[in-house]
Amino acid sequence: MLPPFTPFHLGLYRKGAHFTPGRFFPLAYLYASLEALAAQADGGAPGGIAGCAEMATEALLAEVRLRTGVDYDAVHAAE
Repeated sequence: MLPPFTPFHLGLYRKGAHFTPGRFFPLAYLYASLEALAAQADGGAPGGIAGCAEMATEALLAEVRLRTGVDYDAVHAAE
């Protein structure tokens, strides 16, 4: 979602209903976590987290932080 917002979406943003934690993923977080996972690739095989499609968001964010050190909460707060 990029500005300019419609009045409806601006109102939602001001109420805290847009860019909420766990639903909004800053590009800085995506780039940092994906680059770190790719750097862990072994023998040319892509790095990744097995079963991630079935994980709850909180569990996936915790696993990414454990494996890469990239902290979603810190990046989201800075964004």
